[in-house]
Amino acid sequence: MTGTSVPTCQNQPTKSQGAYELVYLSRAERFKFTPEGNENAKQLAEKALELDPDYAIAYFSLAWVHINCDRWGWCADRKQEEALGLALEAAQKAVALDPESSLAHWVLAHAYMQANALDQSEKEYNRAIDLNPNSAGVLAGSVETLVYLGRVNEAVDRLTTAMRLNPHHPDWYLWTLAWARYFSGQYEAGLEAIDEMTNMPNLARRTQAALYVRTGQTEKARASISELLKLQPDYTIKDQLNSLEGKFQDHSIAEGFITDLRTAGLPEG
Repeated sequence: MTGTSVPTCQNQPTKSQGAYELVYLSRAERFKFTPEGNENAKQLAEKALELDPDYAIAYFSLAWVHINCDRWGWCADRKQEEALGLALEAAQKAVALDPESSLAHWVLAHAYMQANALDQSEKEYNRAIDLNPNSAGVLAGSVETLVYLGRVNEAVDRLTTAMRLNPHHPDWYLWTLAWARYFSGQYEAGLEAIDEMTNMPNLARRTQAALYVRTGQTEKARASISELLKLQPDYTIKDQLNSLEGKFQDHSIAEGFITDLRTAGLPEG
């Protein structure tokens, strides 16, 4: 998740044009937000590392792939319970190869967030922002940690800043904004962000459904979940619980989101 520009680590570029192109393709596959895209992204990042084993941004891409495996179960040929360790390993390798890269610190911050190490996550995000304060992607990416820490208004403001910095932002910015607005109680505004998407990632329909529930539009909420299940028929409340387990400092916040998804018709699993 690096905005619309081609990601490059600032101080450790590759001399391999092939590796550079493979990482670009890996990023495009990740941005599909599908199990198939995630697996394709993994294979492309690994091929890039075969061409240049010291290419920091390839480890950045690989770390995101493993984060998605841990978070969504998009794992293909590996075990989900191993994914977080692999994500941290790849992210730490990216930082070791290029310690001045805001992107490397970004993905390490997100891996720490997945590990429920929110203080370490915020520390790495702050380092990433210090290294590149005008990176819209890093600012937008840091919003999730802020929400889990209970700083939802700060999260919404930071996402708004990111969108000003990158007016041609990808749809995941709007997804994150809608999600943050849900937890800040800005339900109508959250739906407005959803409506601005040009190509909604399938899992964003969970946020859409929860927002519909909060605004009294239960039938629309059920329709959102029905659409989600057409593409991911095995997705359940259990998967959502696994994704949120241990994240919020106030556990009742996660319970409210889960209750809304139950109301919208997401099966228990």
